[in-house]
Amino acid sequence: MHLSQHSLRQLDKAYPDSLDEVALRVLSVNLLEDLKEAWYRLNQGPENSSRPPSSRAPWERQRSERESDEDMEDGELEPEPAEVKRRRRNWPVTHL
Repeated sequence: MHLSQHSLRQLDKAYPDSLDEVALRVLSVNLLEDLKEAWYRLNQGPENSSRPPSSRAPWERQRSERESDEDMEDGELEPEPAEVKRRRRNWPVTHL
């Protein structure tokens, strides 16, 4: 990153008007490069970086991954097959 947070906070709408043409071009190039780097970092995830898959936020995970995690949290040693889950959901509920 070319510009620090402090430098960015100092920029306002009037600042570019106070610069000569060369300084304005340099500022523009630095801002463009910082913006591209920020977007690149923002779009990184476990698929395209060295982050492990478990670092994904729960809302970013696919449904099958979430169900698998829920099974493991229930204390099961292995996730149960989808067919068994589907049947269990349709079992009648009985109260004793």
